[in-house]
Amino acid sequence: MTVLIVTHSGDNEAPERVAEAVRARGGAALRLDSDQFPGSIQAEIDPVRGGGTLALRAGMLPLRAVRGAWVRRLAVGHGLPLDALTADERAACLGESRAALRALLDAIEAPVLGRPGAVAGAQDKLLQLRLAARVGL
Repeated sequence: MTVLIVTHSGDNEAPERVAEAVRARGGAALRLDSDQFPGSIQAEIDPVRGGGTLALRAGMLPLRAVRGAWVRRLAVGHGLPLDALTADERAACLGESRAALRALLDAIEAPVLGRPGAVAGAQDKLLQLRLAARVGL
Protein backbone atom coordinates (compact mmCIF):
# COMPACT_ATOMS: atom_id res chain seq x y z
CA MET A 1 0.00 0.00 0.00
CA THR A 2 1.46 3.35 -1.06
CA VAL A 3 0.02 6.60 0.28
CA LEU A 4 1.03 9.95 -1.16
CA ILE A 5 1.14 12.83 1.33
CA VAL A 6 0.95 16.23 -0.37
CA THR A 7 2.01 19.18 1.79
CA HIS A 8 4.85 21.74 1.74
CA SER A 9 8.38 21.84 3.10
CA GLY A 10 7.53 24.12 6.04
CA ASP A 11 4.55 22.13 7.33
CA ASN A 12 4.40 21.02 10.96
CA GLU A 13 4.72 17.46 12.26
CA ALA A 14 1.26 16.28 11.10
CA PRO A 15 2.40 14.81 7.74
CA GLU A 16 5.16 12.82 9.44
CA ARG A 17 2.67 11.47 11.99
CA VAL A 18 0.40 10.33 9.17
CA ALA A 19 3.41 8.73 7.44
CA GLU A 20 4.30 6.90 10.67
CA ALA A 21 0.71 5.61 10.94
CA VAL A 22 0.82 4.37 7.34
CA ARG A 23 4.16 2.62 7.95
CA ALA A 24 2.83 1.07 11.18
CA ARG A 25 0.12 -0.55 9.05
CA GLY A 26 2.68 -1.98 6.65
CA GLY A 27 2.34 0.67 3.97
CA ALA A 28 4.72 3.09 2.33
CA ALA A 29 4.19 6.82 2.73
CA LEU A 30 5.74 9.12 0.15
CA ARG A 31 5.77 12.87 0.57
CA LEU A 32 5.31 15.45 -2.17
CA ASP A 33 6.31 18.92 -0.99
CA SER A 34 4.19 21.11 -3.25
CA ASP A 35 6.54 24.10 -2.92
CA GLN A 36 9.13 22.00 -4.79
CA PHE A 37 6.69 21.42 -7.66
CA PRO A 38 7.40 21.74 -10.55
CA GLY A 39 11.05 22.57 -9.81
CA SER A 40 12.73 19.53 -8.29
CA ILE A 41 9.65 17.31 -8.54
CA GLN A 42 8.79 16.07 -12.02
CA ALA A 43 5.55 14.48 -13.17
CA GLU A 44 4.33 12.78 -16.29
CA ILE A 45 0.60 12.39 -16.83
CA ASP A 46 -0.94 10.26 -19.56
CA PRO A 47 -4.32 11.85 -20.37
CA VAL A 48 -5.26 9.14 -22.89
CA ARG A 49 -4.48 5.92 -21.01
CA GLY A 50 -4.64 7.46 -17.54
CA GLY A 51 -2.04 7.33 -14.83
CA GLY A 52 1.48 8.59 -15.13
CA THR A 53 4.60 8.81 -12.98
CA LEU A 54 5.92 11.10 -10.31
CA ALA A 55 9.63 11.62 -9.66
CA LEU A 56 10.24 12.25 -5.97
CA ARG A 57 13.39 12.23 -3.85
CA ALA A 58 12.44 8.66 -2.89
CA GLY A 59 12.39 7.63 -6.56
CA MET A 60 9.91 7.09 -9.36
CA LEU A 61 6.31 6.48 -8.36
CA PRO A 62 3.80 5.13 -10.87
CA LEU A 63 0.48 6.84 -10.10
CA ARG A 64 -1.27 3.49 -10.46
CA ALA A 65 0.69 2.29 -7.39
CA VAL A 66 -0.89 4.99 -5.20
CA ARG A 67 -3.67 3.49 -3.06
CA GLY A 68 -4.60 6.78 -1.41
CA ALA A 69 -3.47 10.37 -1.09
CA TRP A 70 -3.80 13.08 1.52
CA VAL A 71 -3.61 16.66 0.29
CA ARG A 72 -2.95 18.90 3.26
CA ARG A 73 -1.42 22.25 2.40
CA LEU A 74 -0.47 23.45 -1.05
CA ALA A 75 2.26 25.98 -1.81
CA VAL A 76 2.70 25.22 -5.51
CA GLY A 77 5.54 27.03 -7.22
CA HIS A 78 6.90 28.76 -4.14
CA GLY A 79 10.32 27.26 -4.87
CA LEU A 80 10.43 28.63 -8.41
CA PRO A 81 12.79 31.56 -9.22
CA LEU A 82 9.99 34.05 -9.88
CA ASP A 83 11.76 37.29 -8.89
CA ALA A 84 13.12 37.96 -12.38
CA LEU A 85 9.66 37.67 -13.97
CA THR A 86 7.01 40.30 -14.53
CA ALA A 87 3.79 40.11 -12.54
CA ASP A 88 1.97 38.62 -15.55
CA GLU A 89 4.70 36.03 -16.12
CA ARG A 90 4.66 35.06 -12.41
CA ALA A 91 0.87 34.69 -12.47
CA ALA A 92 1.08 32.51 -15.59
CA CYS A 93 3.84 30.30 -14.13
CA LEU A 94 1.99 29.82 -10.85
CA GLY A 95 -1.35 29.23 -12.58
CA GLU A 96 0.08 26.59 -14.90
CA SER A 97 1.96 24.95 -12.03
CA ARG A 98 -1.23 24.74 -9.94
CA ALA A 99 -3.15 23.34 -12.91
CA ALA A 100 -0.46 20.71 -13.48
CA LEU A 101 -0.56 19.58 -9.85
CA ARG A 102 -4.36 19.42 -9.93
CA ALA A 103 -4.14 17.30 -13.10
CA LEU A 104 -1.61 15.05 -11.38
CA LEU A 105 -3.89 14.56 -8.38
CA ASP A 106 -6.87 13.96 -10.68
CA ALA A 107 -4.84 11.24 -12.45
CA ILE A 108 -4.70 9.28 -9.18
CA GLU A 109 -7.54 6.80 -9.41
CA ALA A 110 -7.42 5.96 -5.70
CA PRO A 111 -9.21 8.01 -3.03
CA VAL A 112 -7.69 11.46 -2.53
CA LEU A 113 -8.56 13.19 0.72
CA GLY A 114 -8.60 16.93 0.09
CA ARG A 115 -8.68 16.73 -3.72
CA PRO A 116 -8.42 20.42 -4.77
CA GLY A 117 -11.52 20.33 -6.99
CA ALA A 118 -13.63 18.82 -4.21
CA VAL A 119 -12.30 21.32 -1.68
CA ALA A 120 -13.12 24.21 -4.01
CA GLY A 121 -16.67 22.91 -4.42
CA ALA A 122 -17.03 22.50 -0.67
CA GLN A 123 -16.05 26.14 -0.15
CA ASP A 124 -18.65 27.40 -2.64
CA LYS A 125 -21.60 28.34 -0.40
CA LEU A 126 -23.98 29.05 -3.30
CA LEU A 127 -23.24 25.62 -4.79
CA GLN A 128 -23.85 24.03 -1.40
CA LEU A 129 -27.21 25.79 -1.05
CA ARG A 130 -28.29 24.75 -4.58
CA LEU A 131 -27.32 21.13 -3.90
CA ALA A 132 -29.07 21.16 -0.51
CA ALA A 133 -32.27 22.52 -2.11
CA ARG A 134 -32.04 19.94 -4.90
CA VAL A 135 -32.00 17.05 -2.38
CA GLY A 136 -34.84 18.54 -0.32
CA LEU A 137 -32.98 20.15 2.58
